[in-house]
Amino acid sequence: MMLDASGLSLPGRLYDAALRIIAGELVCLIGPNGSGKTSLLHALAGIGGVPGTMNLEGVDPRRLGPAQRPALLTYLPATRDIPWPLTARDLIALGGGDAAFETLELAPLLDRRIDTLSTGERSRVLIARALAPRPKLLLLDEPTANLDPLWQIRLMELVRAQVAQGPRGALVAIHDLDLAERYADRVIVMDKGRIAAEGMDRVAEIFGVERVDGRWEAVRTRADPRSSP
Repeated sequence: MMLDASGLSLPGRLYDAALRIIAGELVCLIGPNGSGKTSLLHALAGIGGVPGTMNLEGVDPRRLGPAQRPALLTYLPATRDIPWPLTARDLIALGGGDAAFETLELAPLLDRRIDTLSTGERSRVLIARALAPRPKLLLLDEPTANLDPLWQIRLMELVRAQVAQGPRGALVAIHDLDLAERYADRVIVMDKGRIAAEGMDRVAEIFGVERVDGRWEAVRTRADPRSSP
């Protein structure tokens, strides 16, 4: 077992969450807005002094200093706002290690200030920063947000490849149900601050959508056949 966490709680946001991830596993975290996905990632990243236990490769990363932690785990937040006037190169360097410049096609962006980049370009730079230290565990919050369809696919393939190099794992919070279903080894569903299910079986109940002829559509109330004239 690479990651074993339990009892993670945040008042009003996350309730007694337990999660296990094995090496080589890409786990996608899905759920409606406000279901607790980001709160769970925050808890695992050690943001906010969340109670509970966490063992990652025999270590609780929350007890490590800022210099040691990136080799064990990195966290990509959902926000793409950067308050500092850094170049893309310098921002990536803050993550330490080697970034996936070629795969993410960042060479033309490296010497530009981060605040001059489009949101999608900034996303790729921040993803490179998260990947740079080659952590044991990647925690990614909506990494495909603001990316065009091609880069959404490329990103998920990149994360898949990073995990396959092992021993590594990834927990990816994502809204795109098709991407989750396509790339994840496991899908975990959150609802109302709790881990509600594993797999896609309760998607209709929790999200209010269902697949019809290969497309996601709103669940329609089915008429009771007994009420037919």
